[in-house]
Amino acid sequence: MVIDYERWRVRKAWTLTLLGLVATLYALPVGMGTGHTPAQNAIAFAVALVGVPTAAVGIVITPVLALGARQRRIGLGIDAQGIWYRNSHTHQMAMVPWSDIAGVGLCGTHGSGKPLKPPLAIDLFPANGQVPGTLRMNLVDSAPVAPSLPTQRIRIPLPGWSSVQPHIEAAVTRFAPQRWVAPYDAYRPTGGSPFSGLVCGPGPGAVVLSFRTATVKAVLRMAVPFLLGVGALGYVYFPSVFAAGGHVTTVGKVIAALIAGPLLGIAAVGVRLAVRAVRRGNGIAFDTVGVWRRDARFDVLVVMPWSDIAGVGVAGARTRTWSLIPGDNSRVMTYLDLFPSTKETVDLYPQLRPALIRDKPVRPGLSGTHYRIPLPQFTGSSKKVHEAVNQFAPQLWVGDYDIGRISPITSSTPPNR
Repeated sequence: MVIDYERWRVRKAWTLTLLGLVATLYALPVGMGTGHTPAQNAIAFAVALVGVPTAAVGIVITPVLALGARQRRIGLGIDAQGIWYRNSHTHQMAMVPWSDIAGVGLCGTHGSGKPLKPPLAIDLFPANGQVPGTLRMNLVDSAPVAPSLPTQRIRIPLPGWSSVQPHIEAAVTRFAPQRWVAPYDAYRPTGGSPFSGLVCGPGPGAVVLSFRTATVKAVLRMAVPFLLGVGALGYVYFPSVFAAGGHVTTVGKVIAALIAGPLLGIAAVGVRLAVRAVRRGNGIAFDTVGVWRRDARFDVLVVMPWSDIAGVGVAGARTRTWSLIPGDNSRVMTYLDLFPSTKETVDLYPQLRPALIRDKPVRPGLSGTHYRIPLPQFTGSSKKVHEAVNQFAPQLWVGDYDIGRISPITSSTPPNR
């Protein structure tokens, strides 16, 4: 049994896009026409509120996912030898034989006697502490599922498609029925820190930067495009309320509908990403070992020891390179810069490769090739990073510096002209 994550993801995206298009084709003619009752307009408005952003986002994102699926290799396999897992993005490839597995379970939400709902994950309970090196960062410690099973388990995320549950259960009961554990409601360990419950995590006294507060504020900012999109749709379905004088033209309705789609799509995508980040944990930590990074998007956990770091700094990108207002130091974004000690160090952390940039050196002796990781906003991150580095590795502190305008794609500054 093989689960192709990318195929499931693309199939889900096409399905949602098709449903969004169907809902849009049903709702928009009602808004464009005349003679409909208020009840019909209200129903069409509710359908369009969901269908229009779904169709708008799907038309843009689904083809990109379909084209990129060939480059990504993420999958889970179960056969007579054991359980296989491959993730080309995090450079993981492992096979856990049945002899090293004490139990296999599925965890999600609302699992008490009912089918699990996403987000789903498969838990592999190691026998005698046998954990493959490539899966060591997936090891978590949570509430015991059964008296005979350890509290530690290898947690591998599954596609957000609830129908994978019967396939996994059938495969495990076929090859190793004695190791199957009933599904349970325990997707993520509880705790205020994004590193809570992880066996391989920061030690006591670590300084943790969580993206939770910044994410919640980002969700609140999504209210602006959402309200604007609702107003644009209201112009289509309730002109007497949203239009001046209550008179609108068909061309005006079409323009309003075209404006509503992207606005509602931006709001939907922003809320979706933010909720996912809050639920799955996203943060940076500093302790006596080094710098820890947990990436919620791909469930990546990596630690970079202080011995592999030549310098740590905080880069700030400002709204403009100069300002007419005295003392204007407003920033758009702050970044954590980690400078590797040697060129060979870069090859040791493939999980951090998306954050690797090539920029002009900050100071002599430091490489221009370094890691630039966004810091959570509105939480005093720069000060916390400074205090953490001074506590654990003061000799590595580079400083807090400005980098001017920054590219949103490469996270690097433009060349001097």
